[in-house]
Amino acid sequence: MGVAKEPETGTSPLAVLGILSLNQVETLGKRWIGTVEALVGAAASDTGRKGLMALLEMTEDQMVALLQRASEMLGPQRFQEIISGRPGGPTGALLTDQQKKDFGI
Repeated sequence: MGVAKEPETGTSPLAVLGILSLNQVETLGKRWIGTVEALVGAAASDTGRKGLMALLEMTEDQMVALLQRASEMLGPQRFQEIISGRPGGPTGALLTDQQKKDFGI
């Protein structure tokens, strides 16, 4: 018999934000950013935010409003968990300098 699992995180489609145009959602989707959680993760660094602003043709004020809406939708605790820096970069996919040294890279 199977055991019921909690719903996985990262499943809030971008459309629920109600701010992005269909074209912007499609543009993000082409870059594997299809959820609010992925968007917030991509915006976790200054470089990421600037890249998203250019990609979506947004001003800084519009990006702030978008991230505020994402925070409201996800809740402040979940938003902070995603947007806060962590070892290996915002997404955890990059090695830190110490890890590179440890692995001889």
